[in-house]
Amino acid sequence: MPPYSSRSKFTHKVIENKENFDQDSFRVILWGKKGKKATMGCPEGEWMPRKKRCKVAMRPQKIMTPKKIKK
Repeated sequence: MPPYSSRSKFTHKVIENKENFDQDSFRVILWGKKGKKATMGCPEGEWMPRKKRCKVAMRPQKIMTPKKIKK
């Protein structure tokens, strides 16, 4: 797991290695209703750069969950 900053507002759960994706295809989207985010990517070799879209469905590479605030 990459060394994420301890000051980060999210915990990171890596689902799949980023080398399995086309580097130009990554997008960050909202994931659910509780403030989660996901980094989505197109599998290597399936990205169409002219149209800027994936030939197949994009898959999650990483899910980021907000850390609980300590009071």
